[in-house]
Amino acid sequence: MKKTMKKWLALWLILSILMPCVAAADTESVPEWAEDGVLRILGVGNSYTEDTFWKMYEVAQAMGIEKVELATMVIGGSTLQRHINYLKRGIAKYTLHRNTNGVWKTTQNASVHDVINTDWDFVTMQEQSISAGLPSSIGNVEKMAANLHELFPRAKVVWNVTWAYPDENDSADFAKYFDRNNVKMYESIISTAQEKVVPVAGVDYIIPNGTAIQNARQTYLGDSGDILFRDKLHLTHEKGRIIVAMNTLATLTGMDVTPMLDKLQDQEYAACAVEAVINAQKNPWQVTSSQYPSEK
Repeated sequence: MKKTMKKWLALWLILSILMPCVAAADTESVPEWAEDGVLRILGVGNSYTEDTFWKMYEVAQAMGIEKVELATMVIGGSTLQRHINYLKRGIAKYTLHRNTNGVWKTTQNASVHDVINTDWDFVTMQEQSISAGLPSSIGNVEKMAANLHELFPRAKVVWNVTWAYPDENDSADFAKYFDRNNVKMYESIISTAQEKVVPVAGVDYIIPNGTAIQNARQTYLGDSGDILFRDKLHLTHEKGRIIVAMNTLATLTGMDVTPMLDKLQDQEYAACAVEAVINAQKNPWQVTSSQYPSEK
């Protein structure tokens, strides 16, 4: 009887030591965002936020994320400082887009109170497109991050590094600050993010979308025309937006985008787009030469 009891005691001791280790291993293997099986991302920004999010639901599905909830709170051309003021005061001047089933639904005159009760995994923010490349003009990133952490205590706060204008853009500010040169604007956006965003402890993730688009520019997708850009400013509804959707999901989830090669019908585009994202993930702060360079 004593021998049996000793055996059971020994087994119990072994199990008591091993079980926490097994539980810890299981916990580490499941990303925090996937614990309830739903990926929830909120974007606060402007029209570039819409570009970033608009294709994300279908790209997430194609990447194997079955349950997704997305929302954007946008004001066209809005600066970071305006968001700081509006979020803190609960001002209802946002256009809210939500997507829980593959269809975007829009609500006008929305405020942060319309999204506060959702348990977001990630909340993204960004600066107005020109100011994103001007260290003297970028808003208080630290304050914005603190506000988002206060409003959404469970969420990871994310900075969306936006992309440079195409050279064809004829805005006065593009000419004034960047000589209508997409490379100069891109490099300014990157250096500004490194100086003003990277040091902020409250920023948990940085999405190199500007680099993904700049990588894509090295291919036949180019800078001019209507493949990547639809109005000399915003990304095209399909090819441009798919790249930043893939890149955003790759950054936030750590998932491999290579399977998208089989999901996109245009194989030439797929090769260039996936390569642009993979290279942005490897080298987020600089352009990587493409193995599919433009013939121009």
